[in-house]
Amino acid sequence: MQKTGSLIIFLIPVFAIAQSDFVVVTKGGKHVQTYASGSKVYISTIYDQQFQGTITEIWHDSIFIDGMPFHYREIASFKRAKLFSGFLMMGTGLMIAGGGFIVLSAINGALRGDQFKLWHTTAGLITVGAFEVAGYIIRKAFYVTYNIGKKYQLQYFALGKNKK
Repeated sequence: MQKTGSLIIFLIPVFAIAQSDFVVVTKGGKHVQTYASGSKVYISTIYDQQFQGTITEIWHDSIFIDGMPFHYREIASFKRAKLFSGFLMMGTGLMIAGGGFIVLSAINGALRGDQFKLWHTTAGLITVGAFEVAGYIIRKAFYVTYNIGKKYQLQYFALGKNKK
């Protein structure tokens, strides 16, 4: 019984799956972000194409996004969403509120029988403009973009049997 147990314990590493390759975004030699199999990514390629999906595999200098292979040097930038920040909903809400204010002012002006030029006041237009601009800025703050080049570098790490 002990020999069988020992044999099973020694055979576990033979059938175990090792860690796969991964890529790291660095800035000035310091770690910024790691991408491995299962990571959700938004990338832009050097050919001005944008792709969104999940990294299904990283193997032999290639990153497979939903089965499509990309050499890691073909990636021009990674875009990362700041999860749980609420920026996307807040920005969208402000932009919708600005548009709703314009529509509501127009409906109220029409129902009151005002002339067309009196439907929107200067203060109302400034408020709408502030809502729209603030919403746009907050939505842009939802994403962080790592442009690979001078500021950010992309490093490929090969592990295990994939090592060259």
